[in-house]
Amino acid sequence: MIVTLLNALSAMAAFTAAGLWWRSTVIAVPFDHEIPEDGWRPAAILASGPKGDIDVFKTQNAANALNNRAAKAAALAAACQGTAIALPILQDMFHALV
Repeated sequence: MIVTLLNALSAMAAFTAAGLWWRSTVIAVPFDHEIPEDGWRPAAILASGPKGDIDVFKTQNAANALNNRAAKAAALAAACQGTAIALPILQDMFHALV
């Protein structure tokens, strides 16, 4: 029962990681052309995209945040898989000792 639950949790975490990693490859943050009231705009590198100018720095930061979440989801999936594999082995070892 617990092994099945761990496997299901692992699959959900793995699919979540895959979705987040895919999203990080296609994200594009549009450049805000509005000039702030103080007249100063932070430095930016722009790239032309199908929907207009893309702010490369903000896009990179957004992709980095998604990659961070995806790595955490993948780590959870790996931990669940490892535990699901280890539990029956540990149970057999315990029964062999008792």
